[in-house]
Amino acid sequence: MEESKKELKLVKLTYIWEINNEYYERNRLFRSENDNIKIPIFNTFYDDKEIILKPRYISINPFKENGSLLVYCDIYDIMGNQINNDGRLNLIKLMEVSKNKLNPKLSIKLNIKLEKSNYEKRKNVLETIINLSIKSKLNISEYYIEEDELIITNEFNNLLECIDEVNLLKYILYCSSKILDYEYNINDKVRIKFMDDETIKDSGLEVINSYILNLNKLNVIIPDSINIVKKGYFMYNGFKFSECLYNNSIRFLNSIYK
Repeated sequence: MEESKKELKLVKLTYIWEINNEYYERNRLFRSENDNIKIPIFNTFYDDKEIILKPRYISINPFKENGSLLVYCDIYDIMGNQINNDGRLNLIKLMEVSKNKLNPKLSIKLNIKLEKSNYEKRKNVLETIINLSIKSKLNISEYYIEEDELIITNEFNNLLECIDEVNLLKYILYCSSKILDYEYNINDKVRIKFMDDETIKDSGLEVINSYILNLNKLNVIIPDSINIVKKGYFMYNGFKFSECLYNNSIRFLNSIYK
């Protein structure tokens, strides 16, 4: 008896990558017999040169329907040399060694200034960004408008996934600005919240105070609630958005875990 053929699952994939704050994409139809899809490496051409797109972060594509996936990629040349040197691989290596045993977690707050916009415009833009973020499964914890800025904060997560989410949010901002015709700037000064397995213990405040000895105290804030309960997290204003957030995290970990 002839075996029945398995029905192939068709998935729309949008591979994206960033070069000098500009985004590029390639769309691909991928067929698989399995529901658990392993996103493949993709060879394509950019600027008349063959490149390799290696998936590093995958989410639902909020700009398309029918379960399309957005695939944020690292870029390699045909010889296997990485083109985008943004520090992500170095952060992965750091997290694989002893510093990751304490389960460090970040939450990142972005201040986004809309140019030439009134309150109604800012409100509509913010709601659009949040709806797109929800659709793409980003873990947003708080958002609001303060004067002429949109404030968006994500949930605590391990450093790699937290920054990956921020980069996806950056892409959502970029695309939605083209659709809704608005101009924006992300404040270079980025506030993070930090915790690990030691800071959330009953003696966590002592650990927090030991960590901040190795940081610029002008950039450190311990919330009053944390001083009361003697454990939790602290805030740090020393990250810069104009620099690689992965490299910011590496310097931060190496400072507090001396």
